[in-house]
Amino acid sequence: MQRAYDKVLAAGASVLVITFEASARIPMYVESHKWPFPVVSDPNREAYRAFGLGTAGWWALLGPKVVKRYAELLMKGYRPTASQADVHQLGGDFLLDASRQVIFSHRSSDPADRPALEILLKALRSASADQGGEA
Repeated sequence: MQRAYDKVLAAGASVLVITFEASARIPMYVESHKWPFPVVSDPNREAYRAFGLGTAGWWALLGPKVVKRYAELLMKGYRPTASQADVHQLGGDFLLDASRQVIFSHRSSDPADRPALEILLKALRSASADQGGEA
């Protein structure tokens, strides 16, 4: 997402990352990921429950797709940091409109399962067209 942040902003959207890391760990988390957007802490995972995000079993965590994705990241220089996070907790990607209605949702089935940027931008353009705007 960070590589395409300018495209997201140009489409009239903003990005908010919600993590269940402790608030005190967020500065380290932001620095390690080099994210230019805001990150907030949800240690009780209220947002995770509200958006229906589940957990993954060990096969989903250690399956070939995930191992391949993390190998690619390591080859690009990514270095994971020590975390007290629950590795089983899955994330997701959601687009909300100005009235906070969900206009796009993707609940990850494993840690490497993320929608392509093109899919997110298409959903933004579609929502903007539906509301009579341009994106």
